[in-house]
Amino acid sequence: MKTAVQLFFASPSRHSLLLCGFVFCAVFATAILASCSLTPLHKNDGSFAVPQALAAIQVEVIADREGVFLRRRLRTLLYADGQATPRWHLEVRLSEERRSFSIGLDETASRARVRLAAHWTLTPLANQTNSFAAQTRTSFAYDIVSSAYATEIAEEAARDAALEELAERLVRDLSVHLNRTQAG
Repeated sequence: MKTAVQLFFASPSRHSLLLCGFVFCAVFATAILASCSLTPLHKNDGSFAVPQALAAIQVEVIADREGVFLRRRLRTLLYADGQATPRWHLEVRLSEERRSFSIGLDETASRARVRLAAHWTLTPLANQTNSFAAQTRTSFAYDIVSSAYATEIAEEAARDAALEELAERLVRDLSVHLNRTQAG
């Protein structure tokens, strides 16, 4: 009695050739990835660990309602395992732009986009002159409807979603920067 594998490879069909090709690609991709120098950001092998570094970032107060929301979310993401003794100082300045698009036949906008940019500076507390400045951006769109209240609520929801994503992107950018500076 023949096994399923013997039957499968006994008569090479289109499916068996595709499977062989897929297996070959998977093995090749695994070999390529194993030979590259990529390392996970959140490894914890006793060397520099990004989560502990993120917990040591002191986030300064950010102006306005959006700034309070962003700072609160940043602190939640950065201090997931508790706050450590501050080693870095993070200053963030927010800028916002609102643009209407998707103009209808009656020349009124039916969609709008909220664009947020966080201009941030990370400064080590030990060496105030060695700071790193960058910018992180995101945008979200929302519908403009006939009800001014509904449009205002949609704009606020889009802004909150953009702030949420901005915080996550900013933490990712901080992680990459800290990993590069500590590894290099």
